Amino acid sequence: MLPVPHIIKPLNAWRALAALIIYFTHNGYVEETSQLSWFSVTFFFVVSGFLLPMWHDAASVRHIGYRHFVLPRVLRLYVVHWIALAVYIAVVWWFDGRPVITSALLPNFLLVHTYMPVRDVFFSYNGVSWFMSCLVLAYMLYPILVKMPSRTLLAIVVTIGVFHLVATPLCSVTMKEWFYVNPVLRLSDFILGILTFRWLTTHKECAVSTSCAGMIEALTVLLIVLWLWAVKNVQVLSIYDQVLVWWLPVVAWVMLLVAFENKGTWLNKILCLKPLLWLGSISLAVFMFHGALTIFAELTLIPVLWKMGWQVAGIRLAAWVYLPVVIVASWMITRYVIMPLFKTINNKLTL
Repeated sequence: MLPVPHIIKPLNAWRALAALIIYFTHNGYVEETSQLSWFSVTFFFVVSGFLLPMWHDAASVRHIGYRHFVLPRVLRLYVVHWIALAVYIAVVWWFDGRPVITSALLPNFLLVHTYMPVRDVFFSYNGVSWFMSCLVLAYMLYPILVKMPSRTLLAIVVTIGVFHLVATPLCSVTMKEWFYVNPVLRLSDFILGILTFRWLTTHKECAVSTSCAGMIEALTVLLIVLWLWAVKNVQVLSIYDQVLVWWLPVVAWVMLLVAFENKGTWLNKILCLKPLLWLGSISLAVFMFHGALTIFAELTLIPVLWKMGWQVAGIRLAAWVYLPVVIVASWMITRYVIMPLFKTINNKLTL
């Protein structure tokens, strides 16, 4: 079904929407978007696991070699993390005057902070850096995972799922948060992406009309909306609201976006809009830098607006004021910092 590696536009566009959902969750819209935010984080991991085997199967990885495959990919993660960390520290120190040197700095710098079950450590500094820590482990293990049979991978996912099922109701809030950011436990999401890719490649393309595909999309969207409501309001589901309950909906969503990629459906047309695709191209920077950029906008832009007589009352309204700053700065960081560095790393380290 996926004969050649290519950019799957709907997935790229949803990355943009997922990054924006997380941005608004962190800026006053927790009540409205927290479930969608957890869905989006799981989506990021699943898509990472989905795209890697499309571009690099077991034979490709074996040909490249472990070191030449892993080193440039892991280094790219560290580079983005280090830049985001430096920006965060500079903004907090220069504009806010808060202390920036703590005991959590070294583990955060090395991306090992998520292995420590201390909230002030695994959420230290740039709060979303835990995501990079999880991806580092996933990328380091990918050459091993890609060679495993699907049954073995499924067994790993089931084992982690059973752990979540049993341990989550018994643990404290801090431990639940640690499970959420723990790289070993987050491997399950990444592996689900690999399994989703394998399933799609072994099944023929859906022979349905555009109108039928559109109806399936509408039904899927409705079911996901109902599931979001259920996770928020049904206690037995809300216990597992950060990880476990999102596996099947996210896998179904990824499969839908990929399966109907060329069907010309209403959803496909929306997700192929150029503004969304452009936002998708800078979604990594939006995700990684929005914390520091919102602090910067709060401490520089808001006072200027107040002097001009424009009062921005409340964090929810401020989120919309900060958003253009976050998007423009993310584009500049992507265009003039991240992409040149990625190109240099690829030229130096990739076979």
